[in-house]
Amino acid sequence: MKTLDTSRTYGEVVAITVDVQNDFCPGGSLGVDGGNEVVEPMNRLNRWVRKAGGFVVATRDKHPAVTSHFDTWPAHCVINTWGGAFHPDLELEAFDAVASKGMGPDEDGYSGYDAIIEPTHSKFGSLVENRPEAERTLGAALEEIVNVNRYLGARTLILFGGIAGDFCVPATGEPILKLDHEWVDAVWVEDAVRSVNQENGEKAKQALIDAGMYSMSVDDIINGGVVIDRSRLER
Repeated sequence: MKTLDTSRTYGEVVAITVDVQNDFCPGGSLGVDGGNEVVEPMNRLNRWVRKAGGFVVATRDKHPAVTSHFDTWPAHCVINTWGGAFHPDLELEAFDAVASKGMGPDEDGYSGYDAIIEPTHSKFGSLVENRPEAERTLGAALEEIVNVNRYLGARTLILFGGIAGDFCVPATGEPILKLDHEWVDAVWVEDAVRSVNQENGEKAKQALIDAGMYSMSVDDIINGGVVIDRSRLER
């Protein structure tokens, strides 16, 4: 585990909940053991991020009924089905952002970084609302946030957890680590991730840690591990 040695101050924080959908929880077509157990820690983390004035984003698979992706996996998270819906206990507010992926007939959609932000009233989505639809991605919005904070001399904190720790969670985290390390910290929320195969999930996490990611629990984050100071953004 790699954690922050001392508290760090950030100008902005983003929390990404990766694919906490019914089909990836027990009872779903690709149910992960304990997948539902990520809901409570992510809810606590997201409440803290909202209170700090940050951004909350939830990614989801949104597959068509017919897709080459189902040549590899059982059908799952098909648009407008129970399995594709977020877990009913996941708390999402009206101004949180939702980003969808895997929507094309030949798209696997593993990485939330490439997910398209749905047209909502979220302030996160407003960062890319003037771009063509294909460019309204979670990654593009993150890059915009990082650029603004860097200009103001403030660091950005990106937190992410969800399902599954050996597939979509690391696939979402990998491109985040390619953002400017001097101005961005990425944190794997360790108690809010469940994997299809626990050993593979640990290997995926360690690979990201080796590449510069941190791993922290929700309690470590909200109880003094990080400090959000948005004063530079409010001047």
